[in-house]
Amino acid sequence: MRKLEFTQTHQNYFGTLCQARRVARFGGMLSVLSLLLLMAFSNRARAQCALACNDQVNISLPGTADDCELEVTVDMVLEDPTSCNLPMEVQLFDLQGFPLPGSPFVNETHIGKSYIFSVTEIQSGNNCWGTILVEDKLGPDMFNCGNVTVPCLVDYLPTTDGGDIPAPDIDDCSNILSISYEDNITLGNCNTTYVAIVDRDWTAIDQLGNTSTCTQHIFVERVSLADYTPVCPANVIIECDGGNPDTSPDSTGYPTIEIDSVVYNVVPGANNFCEIAASYSDEVFDLCGGGQKILRTWTIYDWCLPTNPQNGNPFTCIQVIKIEDTTPPAITCPAPIVYPTSAVNCLATLDLPAATVTDDCSGISVKVLTPFGL
Repeated sequence: MRKLEFTQTHQNYFGTLCQARRVARFGGMLSVLSLLLLMAFSNRARAQCALACNDQVNISLPGTADDCELEVTVDMVLEDPTSCNLPMEVQLFDLQGFPLPGSPFVNETHIGKSYIFSVTEIQSGNNCWGTILVEDKLGPDMFNCGNVTVPCLVDYLPTTDGGDIPAPDIDDCSNILSISYEDNITLGNCNTTYVAIVDRDWTAIDQLGNTSTCTQHIFVERVSLADYTPVCPANVIIECDGGNPDTSPDSTGYPTIEIDSVVYNVVPGANNFCEIAASYSDEVFDLCGGGQKILRTWTIYDWCLPTNPQNGNPFTCIQVIKIEDTTPPAITCPAPIVYPTSAVNCLATLDLPAATVTDDCSGISVKVLTPFGL
C-alpha cells in the first residue's frame, strides 16, 4: 500500500495546492482528502460570509433607573445574523468617529443621541456599519402599588400629601416630570365591613412624556366603640411661654385607640369616613402668678351604636392641663455711675436709673434697696 505525503507550496481560492510526493504506503490518502475537503468548505464559508448592517436602528432602553443599561448586540443591528456563524464584534463610535466609552453598552446618558456602530467578523476582518438612535420609550416603572387595608382613624391621603397611605415607588431611566392621583370613593354604612373603599389611580409621567399608571385599592375598616375603648390623653403641665402657651391637642395630646398593637389618635374631623366623632370643651381657671388650670372634657361618639353612656357611647374623659410660671423675672441692672460731690459738704443729689425687669407671664413689682433704705 502506498502513502502520499503533501507539502504546501502556494495559496489559491480554496486555500492550498499541495505537491504530492509518492512514498511507499497509501493508507492515509483518504484522511488527507477529507482534510482538503474540510479546508475547502471552511474557506468557501468564509468567502460567502457577507455582512449587511441595518441603518438608523432605534435602540430602546429598559424603563428602570436600576437597570438602565443595554448592550448593543449583533442581533440588533445586523440584517441577517444567521448568515454568518463566525465570531463577530460590535463597536460603538460617536458621530466624529471616536470610540464610545463603555462600548458596546449604552445607558440613560445616551438617550436622544445618535451613534455609529460597526460589526466586524473577527476572523476575516470583514465589517459593515450603520447608525443607532438611543431612546427611552417606556413609561416609569411603578411598584408597591398594592392594596392597603387601614382603620378609619388614619388619614387616608397619601404620604406625599401628609397622609398615612404609602404612595407607590417610581423608577425611570429619564427624570420623573409629574406624579398625580385621582380617587374614586365608594362609601359604606353601619352594616358594611368597610366604611369606604378608595380606588386611587396613580399616573406618572417622565420628562420625555412616557406615561405609566397603576391603581391602588384602599379598604377603610370600621372602628366601633363596641370593640375598642379609647384612652384619655395624659394630664400635662405647660410652662407659661411668653404669656401665650400652646394648649392645642397637637401639643397636649389626643385620645387614642390601640388596634393590633398600633396606637391611633382620635382626631376631631380627621377622617369623614369614620362613624366616630370626637370633640372637646375647656373650662379655664386662673391661678396665682399668671398660671391657669384647664379642665378639657373629651367626648367620643359612635354614630352606629345606640346612645347609652353606661355602655360607653358616648365615651367621655377629663384631661387636666396646668399652665405654670416657674421662671423668675429677668433683671438687667444699670451700669455703675460716679457722681461728683459738693465741695462744701461732700454731698450729692442724684437720680438712680431704674433696672430693666421683664417676665413672660406674671405681673412684676420692683423695689430698690440702698444702704439708706428703700
